[in-house]
Amino acid sequence: MAGAEGLGPEAGQAGPRLPARTELLSFVVATTALCGIVAAVMALVGGSFREGLGRAVLFTYGMPPAAIALLLVGRMDRFRALDRVGLRLSWNRWVAIAWLLPLATLAAAMAIAALVPSFALSLDAQAFWDFYRPTVTPDTAEAFEETLRQSASSGVHPVLRAVLQGMVGGPLRGLAMGLAQEIAWRGFVLSHVKGTHGWRTLVVGSAWFLWHVPLVLLGYGPAGSVEAVLPCVALWCLALSSIQIRLRERSGGVYAPALFLGTWFGFAPLLPNIARHPSEIWNGALGVLGVLSLAAVALGLELILGLSQRSKGLDRSSASRDGRAIEP
Repeated sequence: MAGAEGLGPEAGQAGPRLPARTELLSFVVATTALCGIVAAVMALVGGSFREGLGRAVLFTYGMPPAAIALLLVGRMDRFRALDRVGLRLSWNRWVAIAWLLPLATLAAAMAIAALVPSFALSLDAQAFWDFYRPTVTPDTAEAFEETLRQSASSGVHPVLRAVLQGMVGGPLRGLAMGLAQEIAWRGFVLSHVKGTHGWRTLVVGSAWFLWHVPLVLLGYGPAGSVEAVLPCVALWCLALSSIQIRLRERSGGVYAPALFLGTWFGFAPLLPNIARHPSEIWNGALGVLGVLSLAAVALGLELILGLSQRSKGLDRSSASRDGRAIEP
C-alpha cells in the first residue's frame, strides 16, 4: 500500500485502511487538537490542572487519545485491533520488572542528587518533613500534623512508607491512568514505527510530548518559565518512552509499561521531598532530576539488554561450532 512501507508491522495488510503515514498523522493531529481544546477551555474558565476540577480533568486527559486509537484500528483492522495496540494478556518476568523498575529510578535520583553539591538531601525523617512543610495548605495542615504524629510513633521513615504505598497503589494507578496513555503511544503510535530503538523512541516520545504541551502551558510540570519547562518535559517524554518501549516489546503488551508508569507516578511526589535544589526547575519528577534519573535507568536498561543479546549471540555461535541444535 502506498505510503505504508517501513512504518508499521501491519502496514501492508489488506483491508479498508488508510496509508500508515496518513493514519499516524491523523491520530497525532486529532489527539493534539482535541486535548488542546480541553486545555483552552480550562484556560478560558481560569482553571488549572493543579487543583480542583482540573485534577479530575487531568486524570481523564489520556482517555481521548486511547479512544481515537481504538476507533482507528477498530475500523481499519477490526480483527486484530486489540492486538495492534498491545492489549494482549501476556504475563512474563517483564511485568514484575516493570513493577520493580521505578525503585531503580528513585535510587538513581538519590545518587545523582548526592553527586551534585547544590542538592540538599533529606536523609532523616525530620529533614523530609521540613522539605514537605512548605507545600502544606491551611486545609491540609491538620492532616499534616496528624501524619507527623503517626510517623513519629511508628518509627518508620516516611520515604519507606511512601515507597510501600507506591508499590501497592502502582498497579491500580497504572490501570486507571497509565493504560490509556500506553494504548495510544506505546500501542498505536509504536505499531506504526519501524527502525532502531533510538528512532522509535524519538517518534513516539515526540508524539507524546505534543500531547503534553497544552498541559505544560497550564502549569503542569516543574516550577519555572514555560520556555524552561517545555524542553525539560520533552526530554522527560523521550527518556520515559525509551523505557516504556522496551517494556512493551519484552512483555508483549502495554500492561507492563502501564504498570511502570503508574508505580513511577506513585513515587513521583517523593522526589522534591528527598532532594531539594535551589533552582526549582531541578526539582520534582518532571524536573531535571527526574529526567536524569529516567535517562540513567534507560541507559542502564540498554546496556543490560545489549550485554544479554551479545551473550546469546556468543552462545549461539558456540553451539553452531559444536554442531548442537540452536533454540529459536
